[in-house]
Amino acid sequence: EEKEEKEKGGRGRGEGGGGEGEEKEKEKEGGRGEGGEEEKKKKKKKKKKKKKKKKKKKKKKKKEKKKKKMKKEKKKKEEEEEEEKEEKEGK
Repeated sequence: EEKEEKEKGGRGRGEGGGGEGEEKEKEKEGGRGEGGEEEKKKKKKKKKKKKKKKKKKKKKKKKEKKKKKMKKEKKKKEEEEEEEKEEKEGK
């Protein structure tokens, strides 16, 4: 009789432990789910930041290209004016 009670008790405790384990798992999953949401938000924010940085870099590159082009045009214009001056003085 004592053995049977111990076995039942053991089984009861085991089931209880199992139940607690299931609850813990659910909590863990819920935690993971919420964490997942936060992770998604963080990833989205990071992606947005990266996109913004890329856009800024592209804009900067475009600006530099424009600046370089303007400088080149200015130099060309000055050279043409210089040539015209020399031609006038030569005549």
